[in-house]
Amino acid sequence: MKTMLAMSEDEQASAEANGDQGDNSDAADNEKNDDNDEPEEDPEVKALKEEIAALESTLGSKKEALEKALDQCEEYSKTGYARKVAEMENMRRVRSNIASTSQSSATSAVLRNFMPAYDNLNALKEKYAN
Repeated sequence: MKTMLAMSEDEQASAEANGDQGDNSDAADNEKNDDNDEPEEDPEVKALKEEIAALESTLGSKKEALEKALDQCEEYSKTGYARKVAEMENMRRVRSNIASTSQSSATSAVLRNFMPAYDNLNALKEKYAN
């Protein structure tokens, strides 16, 4: 069985530019790659790192689920219910204040427009009362 080494296009172009033969450049490349290669990780270490990553992602999802459950617990507990009741009472009070303010504003606008006519009527009443 023969093994063939293929050179990338960049390697071929540099080899042709330098006038090198393919066999010589492959040997030089192999020597360079041996020097630059990092030692491969132990399969056990690699498996442990993958397991840690999986466990960290699971932990993140469990934390999110816990926060959601705690929020729901707070919302549906007695204190959560009391808080919602207080919010509703505050909203009713605010709406009532807005309605009374609107009514007062409307009344004052009508009276403001009516006052000059009322003063004229009082002046005429005093003039013709004698």
